[in-house]
Amino acid sequence: MGKIIKIIVVLIIAAFLIRFLYPLFLSDEDKIKRILKETAEKTEKRSAFTFMKHFDKKFSDDSGLDFEGIRYMGIRIMQMYKELDVEYEIKNIEVDHEAEKAILEMDLFITVTESGTPVDIIHGARNSNRFIVTLEKSGRKWAFVKSEKP
Repeated sequence: MGKIIKIIVVLIIAAFLIRFLYPLFLSDEDKIKRILKETAEKTEKRSAFTFMKHFDKKFSDDSGLDFEGIRYMGIRIMQMYKELDVEYEIKNIEVDHEAEKAILEMDLFITVTESGTPVDIIHGARNSNRFIVTLEKSGRKWAFVKSEKP
């Protein structure tokens, strides 16, 4: 019986170590892909309190919205629509390891269903959804700090 308990304890410790040490071995590009995926999933699940987890408080975009503006707009959209679909396509990721900054170029589509019709709520035309997003690294974590149209 004692041997089974030891095996279970070892398996629990191994699972814990894998869960918490695995991210340490990811490349910065993989970490950025991971936070982008997590942000999209939280938005689709309409998780109003965590969809901005990876946004820096000093976030801004070229239309004049800051962190609080994006947060407010996101929460309002989540309240207005029951279904959100977030799709993105990464075009390029450039990481400057010395400056601890990264530039992410992507196409982003956030679609809601309005009267049975899918509507892209970002800019309407699917070919105008290209964004250049700047991320900064603090410690081991990346955060979105700026978004702009090319």
